[in-house]
Amino acid sequence: MKLSNEIKNFHEQINYQLEPLPISVLKSHKINVGPMKKAMKTQLKIRSFHFTVLSIERYLSSSAMVFNQPFKWEKIGGESLYYETELTEFSLQCLYLMHIPLGECVVQRTGKKELIVIKIRPIEVTELTAEEQEVIFRKIRRENEKRVTFGADLELMIRNKKTKKYVDGGAIKNKQIGFDDAIALNNHRVYHPIFEVRPDPSAHIQQLHKNLNRLYSIVIKETSKYQYETVADAHPKQRFFLGGHLHFGNVRFTFQDVASLDTFLAIPLSLIERKPSLQRRSHYGRLGSVRANPYDGFEYRVLPTWFPLIPNAFPILQWIEFIINNTHKINITKLKQKEIDNYYNNEKGEISIDDWARENKDNFQDINGSSLFSHYIACLKKLI
Repeated sequence: MKLSNEIKNFHEQINYQLEPLPISVLKSHKINVGPMKKAMKTQLKIRSFHFTVLSIERYLSSSAMVFNQPFKWEKIGGESLYYETELTEFSLQCLYLMHIPLGECVVQRTGKKELIVIKIRPIEVTELTAEEQEVIFRKIRRENEKRVTFGADLELMIRNKKTKKYVDGGAIKNKQIGFDDAIALNNHRVYHPIFEVRPDPSAHIQQLHKNLNRLYSIVIKETSKYQYETVADAHPKQRFFLGGHLHFGNVRFTFQDVASLDTFLAIPLSLIERKPSLQRRSHYGRLGSVRANPYDGFEYRVLPTWFPLIPNAFPILQWIEFIINNTHKINITKLKQKEIDNYYNNEKGEISIDDWARENKDNFQDINGSSLFSHYIACLKKLI
């Protein structure tokens, strides 16, 4: 069978029906689009299929601008640098947000934190190399025989109640409570201010919740010993942002998976968030913030930390389990502009959780999800 037909059948199998969007949609997601700004800054050209990289090419030279010569690209193998990994993830996110499952994106870093999209487009099967086609064939033909596994890592900070100084991430001696790579200085001493709660993953969502509850109890017990307090705002201090990441193992990692989580998890949760960080949402927590993980799946990085919710989070976790196991049955439509504006600009007057529930409840009647949907919404309303 021709690859174009296999891709069509694959999209029918996973129920991916979204049509490509204009490049202007990226600006709604706080992404800069425009021409190359600095000739000596590295550009990457990434080709991908549903978050699977087909090829990466690097361009680093100003001669094309000075002498009007055509661009020359060099293929990157396994030696990509850290900032190039970030650019690659950014390009995959842009292709996802524009609903381009098979496409090419040229991106560039123009400042310390600023990334820009120079060019983005769908590509045809006829443009692919034999090697790129083989990568797609392997993804499409992959069989999922193992059960999906669920995991999480939740970030928080801990500080002294009296002095308000933050505690080093190594203060709690537990192999499942570690610290993030972020560092800070205090009296010329380097410390790690962000704690990470890392429960054992499980194929059963109830067991994951038990694992989370156990670690939550340990954190609360340890902090109470020393007059410490937990801090779990999305943006508690300066350059530090706290996430509540989800891990899925043994899944294909497609646009359909991520769109289901963005639409039916991140958007409604954003409607009830008490102290949202718009700065985090426009960067670390932008919709479509994901990366492949070592467990034959992916890490969903959109959500802010939900550490304080752990004791009451079971209906939310059940809903996550339902979504990820039924993405191929869920009919996804493109996000409404008011949902995007609410997410990035916190325009809460535009939509409430009741409004959202009424507009979306019918999506789950035919796939036996109505009861879980009701429990999920009831849980969210208690958190307002």
